[in-house]
Amino acid sequence: MKQLRLRAVAEVRRRGFSFIDIADGQIHELDPYRWDAFVMEAWMDFSAEFPTQSKLIETLITDFVFIGPYASYEAQTTQPL
Repeated sequence: MKQLRLRAVAEVRRRGFSFIDIADGQIHELDPYRWDAFVMEAWMDFSAEFPTQSKLIETLITDFVFIGPYASYEAQTTQPL
C-alpha cells in the first residue's frame, strides 16, 4: 500500500499540484467496472467532468493513474512585492 501512496503523490506533483496530506490517511481504490455507478451515486451533478467507465478501463491498461475526484483545491497565491 505504501508504494501506491508514493505513486499517487508523485502523480499529483507531476500534474503541478502541491501535495499536503492524504485527508483521511487512506487511498481508496474503486472497482473500475463500477465506475459509472460510483460517479452517478456520488457526483451526479458533475458526471460530465469525469471520464467514462470504458475510457477509464482503457487507460488503466496502460498503467494510467487517475487522481480524484476531490471536491476542492485551494491554490496558493503569491504575495505582491
